[in-house]
Amino acid sequence: MALTSIQKETDRVHRLYDVTGKPFSIWFPIFWKTFRPYEVPPVMGALHLAALNGHQQEVHFILDKDKSDINTTDGTNAFPVIWASLNGHDRVVELLLKRGADIDAQGGHYGNALQAACAERHDNVAQMLLERGADINAQGGHYGNVLQAACAEGHDKIAQMLLERGADINAQGREHGNSL
Repeated sequence: MALTSIQKETDRVHRLYDVTGKPFSIWFPIFWKTFRPYEVPPVMGALHLAALNGHQQEVHFILDKDKSDINTTDGTNAFPVIWASLNGHDRVVELLLKRGADIDAQGGHYGNALQAACAERHDNVAQMLLERGADINAQGGHYGNVLQAACAEGHDKIAQMLLERGADINAQGREHGNSL
């Protein structure tokens, strides 16, 4: 039985995300240099990378095979749900949460998924995380807390949403004092 063109394309995508294969070793350093030009390419698993890219179909595929990486960090100390939140991939965030991702997992530059979404002005992702019970006053990451992430980047709509939901305006962060 011959593979359809869709099956062939899907197989090609799976090979791209195979972190042990030669194609990955060729394209990933180029991709990372474009994405984060001042950082050395990290060790990154397929699930983390698919979440970062918002590749929902590949996230499904990876999780159907093995979901052991769903609550583990990569070489940047970030979780898949943080990468998806950082880049505004709401459907991938939702999928990861449905499959057991820790909504408040702490790690990486942004601290957690809610901080990443707030820092990058992804209101839909931030609202989804809050509706699903994300800790609005969790501490961690570069900004210190969620409200500081929104305020430091001038995202007044998100800051207002956080304040309406009870964010602590006096919480102290590591580098930025408090939100004001």
